[in-house]
Amino acid sequence: MEKTIFESIINDKKAIKFGICNQQYFIYEPANLVIDFTFSHEGLPNNKFSYPNQRIKLLVFPISNLNINLPLKSVGVSTRIIVNSDNSDYAMTFLLTIDSYNRKIKVIICDLPELGLYNLTDEEKNGIEIKY
Repeated sequence: MEKTIFESIINDKKAIKFGICNQQYFIYEPANLVIDFTFSHEGLPNNKFSYPNQRIKLLVFPISNLNINLPLKSVGVSTRIIVNSDNSDYAMTFLLTIDSYNRKIKVIICDLPELGLYNLTDEEKNGIEIKY
């Protein structure tokens, strides 16, 4: 990712910033949905391979199914999430989009990192899409 893009996102108070391993719950109020987005630079648990084949996870469920009190960040129809935000060379952004008409949510890589391109998974390149 270009340094100017990195700096503008880091300084944007609305941008969601992740380190090398984070999980965040979001709320999309118009549809009363909770969105769970997880990123792990090293790969997600239960991964039996040394090369991570899954580093991102996206789950969606109605807010009525949330049975514990979690801090929820509000998102709109398009939200940019920067991961590896503590290292500009490995930083990359994902775009989380919500299509209320077709009832689907998608997350896909938007800005590629300068280093570590070989670590990108098919899910990151092609995105994950969930119908709700």
